[in-house]
Amino acid sequence: RREVRVRYRAPFYLLWDEQSSQPKYAKAVCNEVSEHGMSLETSQSIAVGTRLSLRSESGALFGGALVKHATKHGSAYVLGMEFGYSLLDEARALVREVYSSPGVK
Repeated sequence: RREVRVRYRAPFYLLWDEQSSQPKYAKAVCNEVSEHGMSLETSQSIAVGTRLSLRSESGALFGGALVKHATKHGSAYVLGMEFGYSLLDEARALVREVYSSPGVK
């Protein structure tokens, strides 16, 4: 891991398609964020390689991402996400904001 990761707890909504051609939805909670991706925890399994749309509940981040890894942790799944190009500027701004907050580092 080459990038600074900062702890960031926030709710997100995920939307993706599967072979059933029915859209899938899930709520997730972010654990950490970096300038190019984030770690999310959700109750649903999502396959590695899945492209999805994610939106923070606050609206601070909205765009596409790719599931790079998925690990089952108890009854939840921890997903490693790589942001799509459209999210990179927003992610950088968010990381700078969170990283510069008092008590973070």
